[in-house]
Amino acid sequence: MTESEKAVFDSIQFYERYSKIVDQNRSEERLETPKKEIVESIITDLNYKAKYFRKENFFQIKVEECRTEFVLNIILKYGRVEPVYFAKSKLSGLKIGSVAMRICKQLDLLRGVKRPVSLGAPSFSNYDELKKIVQEILPVFEDFKSEVLSSQILEDIA
Repeated sequence: MTESEKAVFDSIQFYERYSKIVDQNRSEERLETPKKEIVESIITDLNYKAKYFRKENFFQIKVEECRTEFVLNIILKYGRVEPVYFAKSKLSGLKIGSVAMRICKQLDLLRGVKRPVSLGAPSFSNYDELKKIVQEILPVFEDFKSEVLSSQILEDIA
């Protein structure tokens, strides 16, 4: 992760926000196999459209703004939500983003912080908990989009 990329994530308080989402959403019991239709309904109710990828078992929200493609993948695995935030310039082909846990780990490394275990992922035991998690990761996605565009990072990375 470059300093420019770090600045994007720091400016939206990515680490702090994701860490809070994980800490506030730790279910002992887990809904291991949520129904695709119900998850799609949750995302639709939150005013987003998502495409489901069956083989990899994730939902993808894709938006294009200012010749930049923004993607939020919502991976549902073992009753956990693993968000992937990603942006790619249609002009330069430059990219930024990763799995939220990896972004946090990279931010830790750049700050000289060594944790014995990663933050992990928020977990859920029912659809209400899943909806709450999705409601919390979406504003982070919106702020990520705004900051990527305003920082013009995808024109500066190299």
